[in-house]
Amino acid sequence: GRHPAGRQPSRFPAVKARRWQAGVWSESDEQLGREAPLQILLNQQPFAVTMRTPGEDEDLVRGLLHTEGVATMIDGLGQITLPDGHTAHVELPDVYICKELLERRTLAINSSCGLCGQRTFTPIEGEPLPLRSSQFATSAVPSLLVALRSSQPQFAATGGVHAAAAVIGERIAFLAEDVGRHNAVDKIVGQALRTGQGIDAVLVSGRVSYEIVTKVYRLGVSLLLAVSAPTTLAIETAARLGITVIGFCRDDRATVYSHPENVR
Repeated sequence: GRHPAGRQPSRFPAVKARRWQAGVWSESDEQLGREAPLQILLNQQPFAVTMRTPGEDEDLVRGLLHTEGVATMIDGLGQITLPDGHTAHVELPDVYICKELLERRTLAINSSCGLCGQRTFTPIEGEPLPLRSSQFATSAVPSLLVALRSSQPQFAATGGVHAAAAVIGERIAFLAEDVGRHNAVDKIVGQALRTGQGIDAVLVSGRVSYEIVTKVYRLGVSLLLAVSAPTTLAIETAARLGITVIGFCRDDRATVYSHPENVR
């Protein structure tokens, strides 16, 4: 585990384990990131079962529907209710639901890969979405990383969850943690939609995949920052959609992979 010795907050589940360090074995209580299924019903019909870290479930559902292009719930449109810890009921007028995209999903969405639930792979096409125009100063990387690290209590305790942060200007406005990288992004998308906040960039704690790029694009954000590397398809997609991807944001360095004109 990553937690300091003697600091084991009770809000994180723990298991008995044996730790090997410097040639010495010891018994330990290891805290783990929570993972549990959430079944989403759309107008009483099964939409998905997603594996996530419980908490911020309403934002997760709102963000997931939006970033998958199925429906956008803003301005009081529709209702999300969570009667228990494992089911989300979404009520939304049929006219606002994209049935074609809805039919491309099966019921299982893995916490590590949002594309796993899709029957077919279809790149984003059609009219380009308006993106929020933003410039990013690389000099902000060190302070953003300090803020990111200090705002991840679940990662500090377990070492097993990802984070996504909404950046406004050169500061983190809000952040979400989850065992799934895509879930963390959906949670901040959901919060941005719920609060009506326009954000300048999304910062993720891990790598950048194709679907992370598409989720940021559907939110209308043109800057995507990551602690780790992007994939080839992520960069090809970002270049086509007009998104600046900056990877390996670590202390005093960063690598710009697409649309460098938005970085100074």
